[in-house]
Amino acid sequence: DAAYQFDHTYGPESETSELYAAVVVQTVKAALDGRDACVFCFGATGSGKTFTMQGVTEMALQDLFEGLQSGSTVQCSYFEIYVDEVYDLLSAPSEERAGADLQVCKDAQGVTHVRGGRAVTVATVEEIMELVRSGSRQRATGHTACNAVSSRSHAILQVKVTNEGTLSSSTLSLVDLAGSERSTKANTSGERLREARKINQSLHALSKCIHARVEGKPAIYRESKLTRLLEDSLSGNAATTMICNVSTSADQFDETLHTLARAHEVKQIKRPVAPPRRSASPQAARLPKPIQRPSPPPPPQSP
Repeated sequence: DAAYQFDHTYGPESETSELYAAVVVQTVKAALDGRDACVFCFGATGSGKTFTMQGVTEMALQDLFEGLQSGSTVQCSYFEIYVDEVYDLLSAPSEERAGADLQVCKDAQGVTHVRGGRAVTVATVEEIMELVRSGSRQRATGHTACNAVSSRSHAILQVKVTNEGTLSSSTLSLVDLAGSERSTKANTSGERLREARKINQSLHALSKCIHARVEGKPAIYRESKLTRLLEDSLSGNAATTMICNVSTSADQFDETLHTLARAHEVKQIKRPVAPPRRSASPQAARLPKPIQRPSPPPPPQSP
């Protein structure tokens, strides 16, 4: 027998609002306080991750806008990682995927971003939800034996909050992961099999990063586009919430054990305390830098 540690558990009769109020709301508050924050669903194909994240996303955005300080601006980016290639769900139609793979890199301040990805300034929850709905219609889906409409990609909604008054910025990432699956159980072949292999490889890379953080070792984020894009959310003092979705079906027993093991592992991560990230805004760049004064000469030595 194995014992697993979680913060909360919810059955099939529970409402997403219950989970949000108990688990996610503090993560949104961390983003409002200037820390990077991340919420992601982890679990097997067909376990309900996309349904859960749809509800969590709308409630999180509502609270985020209600809690904004005066002088804050909000920008939204929405990316899909399909067969370990990054696509912008706010600009590139799905039929134009060929050659549209974007690169994940770091800017001069060491902040992870997607080169060439759109960042749309939004003023209301309705504006950002319309962008999410439009982008979600472009996501790659497919039929498998485990799910009639299975997400074949990871979707990452990133909401950046910048406050010119406090010169701080933070990013809230809301992540709907594609589900892990065994090809024999999902009855995949051809393109579906290729998708499944890439999904499993990226989820394995994510599990390795989590395991490294638990053991206090440096995590290798470059093994997949997923971990590279989520590096800021998985490192430092970022506030991260992992929601694990499991199926009640008996034939998903092995996948359920795998999901529970990852959730238990995440609970063991200890995060350092660090100040909020400072904004790299033009206003901040124009502030005078402190004068570096030379050290006074040492006093003369007595004979």
